[in-house]
Amino acid sequence: MLKRDWFAEGFKNRFPILALVLAYSLVYFPINRYLMDKGGWVADIELIDGNMPLIPIFVVPYIIGLLMIGIFPLWATFKLPRDLYQEYIVALLVVMTMGFSLWLLVPAYVIKEPITETGFFADLLRGFHTGDDTTGVHNAIPSSHVYYVTIATLFFIQWRRRLIVPLLIFAVLNALSTMFTHQHYILDVLAGFGVTALAYGITNVWLIPYIRREEVRHGIRKLHLLKE
Repeated sequence: MLKRDWFAEGFKNRFPILALVLAYSLVYFPINRYLMDKGGWVADIELIDGNMPLIPIFVVPYIIGLLMIGIFPLWATFKLPRDLYQEYIVALLVVMTMGFSLWLLVPAYVIKEPITETGFFADLLRGFHTGDDTTGVHNAIPSSHVYYVTIATLFFIQWRRRLIVPLLIFAVLNALSTMFTHQHYILDVLAGFGVTALAYGITNVWLIPYIRREEVRHGIRKLHLLKE
């Protein structure tokens, strides 16, 4: 078990770690349900969030962000080279752990005001608000919508640096979409960026060097280098 390379290229090799990550991400739902009866605080800044307009068309980048959250781990499993995939998976596990911990330690929720706007995008957004009423409006700070998309964006940029400008623009639009759809407050968004930066730093400065030293010790790193 210790000498198996869980990050070696090929879906068969990577499937167990992908399954672990996807299963771990589902912890979001029991935490949200658990916190529904625990109260918490509303992390709004009245001067900013109280004047934040509802712009229904921003549900479009919001939905694209959701699709990216669901698709990117699978895409990365097929496409990212071994070391970059390893860094992505470790960073993803770290940022999720930070998010889950903060939700439990500092429960926060979002108050969803009725949507009075009409039209296709408003109706689409109303569906998201209604869904949140069922599954729970906690897990607010940090915004998982922000940190999932941002961590994926960072590693996509490393894979294709020439796409840095459009990817960064999308990451910003994704963050704005959470506020202009009234799904999150500005503190939720800033916390989402903050835990992403922290998780990315911890992964690359401490965890990856440690993991790769262990890989060398168990012969995995040597085998990988020989294959290259």
